[in-house]
Amino acid sequence: MTRRTLWALLAASAVSGCAVLGRAPLAQPARLSLEGLTLPLVPSVALRIAVQGTVNGRPAEVQLEPASPFTVVGAACAPESSWRTVSVPSVTGKPLRFPLGEVARLELGDRMATGLGAGIVTVETGACFLRLGNDVLAGLAITVDPVRRELSLSATQPLSAWEALASTPPPGRERHLVRIERHPGGDWPLLPVRLRQGLRSLDGVFVLALSQATTSLSREASDRAGFTPALPNTADVRAERPLLPDALALLPGLELRHALVRLDPAFRSSHAVGLLGADAWGRFTATVDVQAGVLLLERAAAPEGTPGRCAVPGAEPAEQGCFALEASGTPPHVGLTLLRDEPAGARVYLQAVGAGGQPVGEGCRAGFTFPPADRGTSLRFPGTWADLARSIPDCAPAFAAAQQFEYLRLLPGPAPACAGTCAFVEHGPTGNDVCRCEAPPLQLTAQERATLEQARRKEVGGAQDELVGGEPADADELSGADEPEPGPGPPPAAGADGGTPTVPAATTGRPALP
Repeated sequence: MTRRTLWALLAASAVSGCAVLGRAPLAQPARLSLEGLTLPLVPSVALRIAVQGTVNGRPAEVQLEPASPFTVVGAACAPESSWRTVSVPSVTGKPLRFPLGEVARLELGDRMATGLGAGIVTVETGACFLRLGNDVLAGLAITVDPVRRELSLSATQPLSAWEALASTPPPGRERHLVRIERHPGGDWPLLPVRLRQGLRSLDGVFVLALSQATTSLSREASDRAGFTPALPNTADVRAERPLLPDALALLPGLELRHALVRLDPAFRSSHAVGLLGADAWGRFTATVDVQAGVLLLERAAAPEGTPGRCAVPGAEPAEQGCFALEASGTPPHVGLTLLRDEPAGARVYLQAVGAGGQPVGEGCRAGFTFPPADRGTSLRFPGTWADLARSIPDCAPAFAAAQQFEYLRLLPGPAPACAGTCAFVEHGPTGNDVCRCEAPPLQLTAQERATLEQARRKEVGGAQDELVGGEPADADELSGADEPEPGPGPPPAAGADGGTPTVPAATTGRPALP
């Protein structure tokens, strides 16, 4: 499935409704009761919002996506109707047609439903998968816990209830309430996001996407804002390069400083400028209640301490206070969450411990490595360390016998042998190592980051030189006098009170966040 098709499925607008072409109308989907259900997310190094289920008797990966107005299913696990299709106007205005099929039986946790109508899509892998859309998820609040890697569903609540919850965070925690708007036709959740790079900025409407791992931005909108992709002046000329903004703001004062944004050359729309993926909102425990118009974000408060040390309750500041380890199962599955920003990246080493509480595997180390990252970044090894160590004969037996993994040390900077956000095993005496990284890797190399920083300093220095001996210029003047005017905004989205919020699809300069 191409990215263009994925976007169309995800952000398809139901302004004209989902029309069924054929001799019979589309049956109303069977109501699937999901309230009160908690499920583990599928194993992955980085956060990915999918759970395991059964579709028509076959194991399937099930995604939950309130940004999709209807449910779609893989052709590998659902029969196709020979005479009916579903027609969906996309956000770009070009209608798409998909064969209509039926999920005769869906099992999700301890819940079961029959007779779900769904559009049929074909993927290159031939995998059986299901994406539940707003036709099934309406009236539910979805909570994603990136530390425990769990997804929970509950009933929608009034806005006042969410406001009260946001104002009373538990000790040592912080909460932020982000208002989202629903598109009047498709009900896809929209929210304003500010991106800033150097002296240039863009305020745009993004679609809140649960099933997307990475945040993406229209390349056209990026070019209009004058952003610099990473990196135009290197020998690496891959067709697709990410944008490395200085900040991605969800609210005034709530910024991610180490976000990476995929630039999508195929996306053009007057309704939104991109998708906000799990790599952004997944820095928090996030609850999405589309009906209430709420995105509730929660994370641990930043710990106090000194460089390289963070506060530990009842003890002296230590390295261990700068992150949280989560272990479960036998053999142990280990996860890590950063409790502070790591602007230079870091790697955390773990020691395998045997049944007697003694270290095992001399010279063998497991761990996590990540590039510059924000507080709340969460990693979890999807398998067992023994699985990863099989290619290192000196470590495999010891890791297979390990009962737990304990903190060993924290070092600045990512592991040289691993590119991106990775779990790794290394054997010091032989220099053997193996990495399992999130895919696709969007991280920049240290050389690329240094080159980009030099370009930014040059741009900022030139702008400051223009101010010498003259009147101070405002940020709009510094961002380029020949900057094109913003294009027309999206159709007005109804607010919670029935009014019309004034949120353009994209503006450049420095207007206040809505």
